Amino acid sequence: MTAILFGLLCLVFVILTVGSVSALFLYCLQEASAFFLAHDSVVLLLPVLGLVTGFAYYLFGKKIPSTQKILHRVEESQALIPFLTALFIFVFTVLSQVFGASTGRESTAVQFGAALAEFWWDLFEKKLQGLRFSRQAFIRCGLAAGFGAVFGVPWAGTLFALEVTPSQRWPIRFLPLCWISSFGAHWTALALGAHHKVYPSFVALNWSFVLILKWLCLGVAMGLMAKIFVIAIQGLERLLRRIPFSWLRPAIGGLVVALLTVAFKETRYNGLGTNLINEAMTNGIRNFDFAWKSLFTILSSGSGLKGGEVTPLMAIGSSLGFALASWLSLPTLYAASLGLVGVFASSAHIPWTGALMAWELFGFEAFLPSFVVCWSARRVLGLQGLFAVND
Repeated sequence: MTAILFGLLCLVFVILTVGSVSALFLYCLQEASAFFLAHDSVVLLLPVLGLVTGFAYYLFGKKIPSTQKILHRVEESQALIPFLTALFIFVFTVLSQVFGASTGRESTAVQFGAALAEFWWDLFEKKLQGLRFSRQAFIRCGLAAGFGAVFGVPWAGTLFALEVTPSQRWPIRFLPLCWISSFGAHWTALALGAHHKVYPSFVALNWSFVLILKWLCLGVAMGLMAKIFVIAIQGLERLLRRIPFSWLRPAIGGLVVALLTVAFKETRYNGLGTNLINEAMTNGIRNFDFAWKSLFTILSSGSGLKGGEVTPLMAIGSSLGFALASWLSLPTLYAASLGLVGVFASSAHIPWTGALMAWELFGFEAFLPSFVVCWSARRVLGLQGLFAVND
Protein backbone atom coordinates (compact mmCIF):
# COMPACT_ATOMS: atom_id res chain seq x y z
CA MET A 1 0.00 0.00 0.00
CA THR A 2 2.85 2.36 0.87
CA ALA A 3 4.50 1.66 -2.50
CA ILE A 4 1.30 2.54 -4.34
CA LEU A 5 0.94 5.83 -2.42
CA PHE A 6 4.54 6.75 -3.17
CA GLY A 7 3.97 5.83 -6.81
CA LEU A 8 0.97 8.17 -6.99
CA LEU A 9 3.01 10.91 -5.31
CA CYS A 10 5.71 10.38 -7.90
CA LEU A 11 3.06 10.72 -10.65
CA VAL A 12 1.97 14.05 -9.14
CA PHE A 13 5.56 15.29 -9.41
CA VAL A 14 5.64 14.21 -13.07
CA ILE A 15 2.41 16.10 -13.80
CA LEU A 16 3.46 19.28 -12.01
CA THR A 17 6.98 19.43 -13.41
CA VAL A 18 6.07 18.54 -17.00
CA GLY A 19 3.14 20.98 -16.91
CA SER A 20 5.31 23.74 -15.49
CA VAL A 21 8.13 23.17 -17.96
CA SER A 22 5.57 23.10 -20.80
CA ALA A 23 4.20 26.48 -19.74
CA LEU A 24 7.72 27.93 -19.56
CA PHE A 25 8.58 26.37 -22.92
CA LEU A 26 5.51 27.84 -24.65
CA TYR A 27 6.29 31.27 -23.20
CA CYS A 28 9.91 31.04 -24.39
CA LEU A 29 8.78 29.98 -27.86
CA GLN A 30 6.41 32.93 -28.04
CA GLU A 31 9.16 35.36 -27.04
CA ALA A 32 11.68 33.69 -29.36
CA SER A 33 9.33 33.95 -32.35
CA ALA A 34 8.53 37.58 -31.57
CA PHE A 35 12.24 38.38 -31.29
CA PHE A 36 12.98 36.77 -34.66
CA LEU A 37 10.16 38.65 -36.40
CA ALA A 38 11.45 41.93 -34.96
CA HIS A 39 15.11 41.18 -35.77
CA ASP A 40 14.94 38.85 -38.77
CA SER A 41 18.53 39.64 -39.77
CA VAL A 42 19.65 37.27 -36.98
CA VAL A 43 18.92 34.45 -39.45
CA LEU A 44 22.44 35.15 -40.75
CA LEU A 45 23.68 33.77 -37.42
CA LEU A 46 21.78 30.49 -37.89
CA PRO A 47 24.94 28.70 -39.16
CA VAL A 48 26.67 29.77 -35.94
CA LEU A 49 23.82 28.30 -33.89
CA GLY A 50 24.13 25.15 -35.99
CA LEU A 51 27.82 24.97 -35.14
CA VAL A 52 27.12 25.43 -31.42
CA THR A 53 24.31 22.84 -31.52
CA GLY A 54 26.44 20.36 -33.40
CA PHE A 55 29.42 20.80 -31.09
CA ALA A 56 27.28 20.49 -27.94
CA TYR A 57 25.69 17.28 -29.16
CA TYR A 58 29.09 16.03 -30.36
CA LEU A 59 30.43 16.37 -26.82
CA PHE A 60 27.41 14.90 -25.05
CA GLY A 61 25.61 13.08 -27.88
CA LYS A 62 26.31 9.59 -26.61
CA LYS A 63 24.48 10.45 -23.40
CA ILE A 64 21.47 12.07 -25.11
CA PRO A 65 19.08 9.73 -26.98
CA SER A 66 17.11 11.07 -29.92
CA THR A 67 13.31 11.23 -29.97
CA GLN A 68 13.25 8.11 -32.13
CA LYS A 69 15.41 6.15 -29.71
CA ILE A 70 13.39 7.29 -26.70
CA LEU A 71 10.17 6.05 -28.31
CA HIS A 72 11.75 2.74 -29.24
CA ARG A 73 13.10 2.22 -25.72
CA VAL A 74 9.91 2.96 -23.80
CA GLU A 75 9.24 -0.72 -23.19
CA GLU A 76 12.78 -1.50 -22.04
CA SER A 77 13.32 -1.86 -18.31
CA GLN A 78 16.90 -0.56 -18.04
CA ALA A 79 17.45 2.06 -20.79
CA LEU A 80 17.96 5.39 -19.04
CA ILE A 81 17.04 8.84 -20.35
CA PRO A 82 19.42 11.32 -18.68
CA PHE A 83 18.08 14.60 -17.33
CA LEU A 84 20.55 16.35 -19.63
CA THR A 85 18.21 15.35 -22.47
CA ALA A 86 15.49 17.67 -21.19
CA LEU A 87 17.87 20.59 -20.66
CA PHE A 88 19.52 20.35 -24.07
CA ILE A 89 16.38 19.94 -26.15
CA PHE A 90 14.63 22.80 -24.31
CA VAL A 91 17.48 25.28 -24.77
CA PHE A 92 18.34 24.43 -28.36
CA THR A 93 14.73 24.34 -29.53
CA VAL A 94 14.17 27.86 -28.19
CA LEU A 95 17.42 29.04 -29.77
CA SER A 96 16.37 27.49 -33.09
CA GLN A 97 13.28 29.70 -33.04
CA VAL A 98 15.29 32.77 -32.03
CA PHE A 99 17.46 32.42 -35.13
CA GLY A 100 14.73 31.36 -37.57
CA ALA A 101 15.13 27.61 -38.08
CA SER A 102 12.07 25.88 -39.51
CA THR A 103 11.62 23.38 -36.69
CA GLY A 104 8.77 22.31 -34.44
CA ARG A 105 8.23 21.49 -30.79
CA GLU A 106 7.07 17.86 -30.51
CA SER A 107 10.59 16.48 -30.04
CA THR A 108 11.00 18.84 -27.11
CA ALA A 109 7.67 17.75 -25.59
CA VAL A 110 8.57 14.07 -26.00
CA GLN A 111 12.12 14.39 -24.71
CA PHE A 112 11.58 16.56 -21.64
CA GLY A 113 8.37 14.68 -20.79
CA ALA A 114 10.14 11.33 -20.89
CA ALA A 115 13.30 12.62 -19.17
CA LEU A 116 11.41 14.24 -16.29
CA ALA A 117 9.21 11.16 -15.84
CA GLU A 118 12.22 8.88 -15.65
CA PHE A 119 14.00 11.28 -13.29
CA TRP A 120 11.17 11.05 -10.75
CA TRP A 121 10.70 7.31 -11.24
CA ASP A 122 14.41 6.64 -10.73
CA LEU A 123 14.54 8.91 -7.67
CA PHE A 124 11.57 7.25 -5.98
CA GLU A 125 12.69 3.76 -7.01
CA LYS A 126 16.02 4.25 -5.27
CA LYS A 127 14.32 5.55 -2.13
CA LEU A 128 11.60 2.91 -2.16
CA GLN A 129 12.54 -0.45 -3.63
CA GLY A 130 9.67 -2.27 -5.30
CA LEU A 131 7.75 0.76 -6.55
CA ARG A 132 4.45 -0.61 -7.87
CA PHE A 133 4.53 1.54 -11.02
CA SER A 134 6.89 0.37 -13.75
CA ARG A 135 9.38 2.50 -15.65
CA GLN A 136 7.29 2.08 -18.80
CA ALA A 137 4.21 3.44 -17.03
CA PHE A 138 6.03 6.61 -16.02
CA ILE A 139 7.67 7.16 -19.41
CA ARG A 140 4.30 6.88 -21.13
CA CYS A 141 2.83 9.28 -18.58
CA GLY A 142 5.63 11.72 -19.37
CA LEU A 143 4.94 11.42 -23.11
CA ALA A 144 1.23 12.03 -22.56
CA ALA A 145 1.89 14.99 -20.26
CA GLY A 146 4.38 16.64 -22.61
CA PHE A 147 2.31 16.27 -25.78
CA GLY A 148 -0.99 17.20 -24.13
CA ALA A 149 0.40 20.28 -22.39
CA VAL A 150 2.54 21.64 -25.24
CA PHE A 151 -0.16 21.28 -27.91
CA GLY A 152 -3.14 21.93 -25.64
CA VAL A 153 -4.84 18.64 -26.59
CA PRO A 154 -5.04 16.44 -23.47
CA TRP A 155 -7.23 13.75 -25.04
CA ALA A 156 -4.86 13.42 -28.00
CA GLY A 157 -1.92 13.47 -25.59
CA THR A 158 -3.41 10.47 -23.78
CA LEU A 159 -3.68 8.49 -26.99
CA PHE A 160 -0.32 9.69 -28.31
CA ALA A 161 1.52 7.97 -25.46
CA LEU A 162 -0.10 4.65 -26.38
CA GLU A 163 -0.06 4.90 -30.18
CA VAL A 164 3.30 6.48 -31.01
CA THR A 165 5.55 3.70 -29.70
CA PRO A 166 6.27 0.74 -32.00
CA SER A 167 4.19 -1.79 -30.02
CA GLN A 168 2.05 -4.10 -32.11
CA ARG A 169 -0.76 -3.70 -29.58
CA TRP A 170 -1.68 -0.67 -27.58
CA PRO A 171 -0.83 -1.09 -23.87
CA ILE A 172 -4.35 -0.20 -22.73
CA ARG A 173 -3.45 -0.90 -19.09
CA PHE A 174 -1.60 2.45 -19.04
CA LEU A 175 -4.58 4.42 -20.38
CA PRO A 176 -5.89 5.71 -16.99
CA LEU A 177 -2.45 6.92 -15.86
CA CYS A 178 -1.75 8.57 -19.23
CA TRP A 179 -5.14 10.27 -19.13
CA ILE A 180 -4.50 11.65 -15.64
CA SER A 181 -1.01 12.81 -16.64
CA SER A 182 -2.06 14.48 -19.88
CA PHE A 183 -4.97 16.38 -18.35
CA GLY A 184 -3.02 17.19 -15.19
CA ALA A 185 -0.08 18.65 -17.10
CA HIS A 186 -2.42 20.51 -19.46
CA TRP A 187 -4.29 22.13 -16.57
CA THR A 188 -1.02 22.93 -14.80
CA ALA A 189 0.29 24.69 -17.92
CA LEU A 190 -2.95 26.65 -18.29
CA ALA A 191 -2.87 27.67 -14.63
CA LEU A 192 0.64 29.03 -15.17
CA GLY A 193 -0.46 31.19 -18.09
CA ALA A 194 0.07 28.97 -21.14
CA HIS A 195 -1.97 29.93 -24.21
CA HIS A 196 -3.01 27.86 -27.21
CA LYS A 197 -4.30 28.85 -30.61
CA VAL A 198 -8.11 28.80 -30.95
CA TYR A 199 -9.08 27.59 -34.42
CA PRO A 200 -12.27 28.34 -36.35
CA SER A 201 -15.05 25.80 -35.85
CA PHE A 202 -15.16 22.99 -38.37
CA VAL A 203 -18.14 23.37 -40.73
CA ALA A 204 -19.70 19.96 -41.29
CA LEU A 205 -20.87 19.09 -44.80
CA ASN A 206 -23.75 16.81 -45.69
CA TRP A 207 -22.46 13.28 -45.94
CA SER A 208 -22.48 11.57 -49.30
CA PHE A 209 -20.52 8.94 -51.18
CA VAL A 210 -18.84 11.70 -53.18
CA LEU A 211 -17.78 13.50 -49.99
CA ILE A 212 -16.21 10.30 -48.62
CA LEU A 213 -14.30 9.93 -51.90
CA LYS A 214 -13.05 13.47 -51.45
CA TRP A 215 -11.82 12.57 -47.95
CA LEU A 216 -9.95 9.61 -49.43
CA CYS A 217 -8.45 11.74 -52.22
CA LEU A 218 -7.33 14.30 -49.66
CA GLY A 219 -5.84 11.50 -47.57
CA VAL A 220 -3.91 10.12 -50.54
CA ALA A 221 -2.50 13.59 -51.24
CA MET A 222 -1.49 14.02 -47.59
CA GLY A 223 0.08 10.56 -47.57
CA LEU A 224 2.11 11.34 -50.69
CA MET A 225 3.25 14.61 -49.12
CA ALA A 226 4.23 12.76 -45.93
CA LYS A 227 6.07 10.12 -47.95
CA ILE A 228 8.04 12.72 -49.93
CA PHE A 229 8.86 14.59 -46.72
CA VAL A 230 10.03 11.51 -44.81
CA ILE A 231 12.10 10.19 -47.73
CA ALA A 232 13.69 13.60 -48.23
CA ILE A 233 14.54 14.24 -44.58
CA GLN A 234 15.95 10.74 -44.09
CA GLY A 235 17.87 11.07 -47.34
CA LEU A 236 19.40 14.35 -46.18
CA GLU A 237 20.38 12.75 -42.88
CA ARG A 238 22.12 9.89 -44.72
CA LEU A 239 23.86 12.35 -47.05
CA LEU A 240 25.14 14.49 -44.19
CA ARG A 241 26.46 11.42 -42.37
CA ARG A 242 29.14 11.28 -45.06
CA ILE A 243 30.62 14.40 -43.49
CA PRO A 244 33.12 13.03 -40.94
CA PHE A 245 32.65 15.97 -38.58
CA SER A 246 29.17 15.51 -37.10
CA TRP A 247 29.30 18.90 -35.36
CA LEU A 248 29.49 20.58 -38.77
CA ARG A 249 26.21 19.16 -40.13
CA PRO A 250 23.72 21.52 -38.39
CA ALA A 251 25.87 24.48 -39.46
CA ILE A 252 25.55 23.44 -43.11
CA GLY A 253 21.77 23.19 -42.80
CA GLY A 254 21.64 26.53 -41.02
CA LEU A 255 23.75 28.15 -43.72
CA VAL A 256 21.47 26.94 -46.54
CA VAL A 257 18.32 28.05 -44.66
CA ALA A 258 19.88 31.47 -44.03
CA LEU A 259 20.82 31.87 -47.71
CA LEU A 260 17.32 30.83 -48.82
CA THR A 261 15.77 33.33 -46.42
CA VAL A 262 17.93 36.11 -47.85
CA ALA A 263 17.06 35.01 -51.39
CA PHE A 264 13.31 35.05 -50.63
CA LYS A 265 13.61 38.44 -48.91
CA GLU A 266 11.00 37.35 -46.36
CA THR A 267 10.72 35.07 -43.31
CA ARG A 268 7.51 33.38 -44.43
CA TYR A 269 8.96 29.86 -44.22
CA ASN A 270 11.04 30.22 -41.06
CA GLY A 271 9.93 29.31 -37.57
CA LEU A 272 7.16 26.99 -36.43
CA GLY A 273 4.85 27.74 -39.35
CA THR A 274 1.90 29.01 -37.31
CA ASN A 275 1.73 32.00 -39.66
CA LEU A 276 0.99 29.65 -42.56
CA ILE A 277 -1.64 27.80 -40.52
CA ASN A 278 -3.36 31.10 -39.70
CA GLU A 279 -3.30 32.14 -43.35
CA ALA A 280 -4.64 28.78 -44.53
CA MET A 281 -7.58 29.26 -42.17
CA THR A 282 -8.24 32.78 -43.48
CA ASN A 283 -7.82 32.35 -47.25
CA GLY A 284 -4.39 33.96 -47.33
CA ILE A 285 -2.14 31.11 -48.43
CA ARG A 286 -0.10 30.84 -51.63
CA ASN A 287 -0.37 27.76 -53.82
CA PHE A 288 3.20 26.51 -53.30
CA ASP A 289 3.69 27.49 -49.67
CA PHE A 290 3.53 23.82 -48.67
CA ALA A 291 6.50 22.99 -50.93
CA TRP A 292 8.73 25.81 -49.71
CA LYS A 293 7.87 25.16 -46.06
CA SER A 294 8.76 21.50 -46.64
CA LEU A 295 12.16 22.48 -48.05
CA PHE A 296 12.97 24.81 -45.13
CA THR A 297 11.90 22.15 -42.58
CA ILE A 298 13.82 19.33 -44.27
CA LEU A 299 16.99 21.43 -44.31
CA SER A 300 16.56 22.59 -40.70
CA SER A 301 15.50 19.39 -38.98
CA GLY A 302 17.34 16.99 -41.28
CA SER A 303 20.66 18.70 -40.63
CA GLY A 304 20.30 18.49 -36.86
CA LEU A 305 18.77 21.80 -35.72
CA LYS A 306 16.50 21.01 -32.79
CA GLY A 307 12.74 21.08 -32.25
CA GLY A 308 11.22 18.39 -34.45
CA GLU A 309 8.85 18.48 -37.38
CA VAL A 310 5.23 18.22 -36.24
CA THR A 311 4.20 21.90 -36.13
CA PRO A 312 5.83 22.63 -39.51
CA LEU A 313 4.08 19.52 -40.86
CA MET A 314 0.79 20.97 -39.63
CA ALA A 315 1.60 24.12 -41.60
CA ILE A 316 2.53 22.04 -44.65
CA GLY A 317 -0.68 20.01 -44.40
CA SER A 318 -2.97 22.98 -43.94
CA SER A 319 -1.27 24.81 -46.84
CA LEU A 320 -1.61 21.75 -49.08
CA GLY A 321 -5.24 21.30 -48.06
CA PHE A 322 -5.92 24.92 -48.98
CA ALA A 323 -4.23 24.44 -52.37
CA LEU A 324 -6.31 21.31 -53.10
CA ALA A 325 -9.63 22.75 -51.91
CA SER A 326 -10.67 24.14 -55.29
CA TRP A 327 -9.67 20.93 -57.10
CA LEU A 328 -11.85 18.87 -54.77
CA SER A 329 -14.67 21.44 -54.58
CA LEU A 330 -14.31 21.74 -50.81
CA PRO A 331 -14.41 24.87 -48.63
CA THR A 332 -10.86 26.07 -48.04
CA LEU A 333 -11.25 26.10 -44.24
CA TYR A 334 -12.61 22.53 -44.39
CA ALA A 335 -9.70 21.22 -46.49
CA ALA A 336 -7.07 23.17 -44.54
CA SER A 337 -8.37 21.78 -41.23
CA LEU A 338 -8.19 18.20 -42.48
CA GLY A 339 -4.77 18.83 -43.98
CA LEU A 340 -3.44 20.21 -40.70
CA VAL A 341 -3.71 16.79 -39.03
CA GLY A 342 -3.32 14.61 -42.13
CA VAL A 343 0.36 15.01 -42.96
CA PHE A 344 1.75 14.99 -39.43
CA ALA A 345 -0.43 12.14 -38.14
CA SER A 346 0.38 9.88 -41.07
CA SER A 347 4.11 10.65 -41.02
CA ALA A 348 4.24 9.81 -37.29
CA HIS A 349 2.00 6.71 -37.70
CA ILE A 350 -0.61 8.07 -35.26
CA PRO A 351 -3.93 8.32 -37.20
CA TRP A 352 -6.11 7.90 -34.11
CA THR A 353 -4.21 10.64 -32.28
CA GLY A 354 -4.56 12.89 -35.32
CA ALA A 355 -8.32 12.36 -35.51
CA LEU A 356 -8.74 12.97 -31.78
CA MET A 357 -6.58 16.08 -32.05
CA ALA A 358 -8.83 17.37 -34.85
CA TRP A 359 -11.84 16.81 -32.57
CA GLU A 360 -10.22 18.89 -29.82
CA LEU A 361 -9.06 21.66 -32.16
CA PHE A 362 -12.04 21.95 -34.52
CA GLY A 363 -14.98 20.21 -32.85
CA PHE A 364 -16.62 16.79 -32.95
CA GLU A 365 -17.68 17.12 -36.62
CA ALA A 366 -14.00 16.95 -37.61
CA PHE A 367 -13.35 13.53 -36.06
CA LEU A 368 -14.66 11.14 -38.73
CA PRO A 369 -13.36 12.98 -41.82
CA SER A 370 -10.01 13.51 -40.07
CA PHE A 371 -9.73 9.84 -39.25
CA VAL A 372 -10.49 8.86 -42.86
CA VAL A 373 -7.88 11.33 -44.10
CA CYS A 374 -5.27 10.24 -41.53
CA TRP A 375 -5.94 6.53 -42.05
CA SER A 376 -5.74 6.70 -45.85
CA ALA A 377 -2.63 8.90 -45.66
CA ARG A 378 -1.03 6.38 -43.29
CA ARG A 379 -1.73 3.57 -45.79
CA VAL A 380 -0.06 5.55 -48.57
CA LEU A 381 2.99 6.29 -46.43
CA GLY A 382 3.61 2.63 -45.61
CA LEU A 383 6.34 1.51 -43.23
CA GLN A 384 8.38 4.69 -43.43
CA GLY A 385 7.89 7.25 -40.71
CA LEU A 386 9.36 10.15 -38.78
CA PHE A 387 10.10 8.14 -35.68
CA ALA A 388 11.81 5.17 -37.35
CA VAL A 389 15.34 4.53 -36.10
CA ASN A 390 17.65 4.73 -39.09
CA ASP A 391 21.04 4.21 -37.54
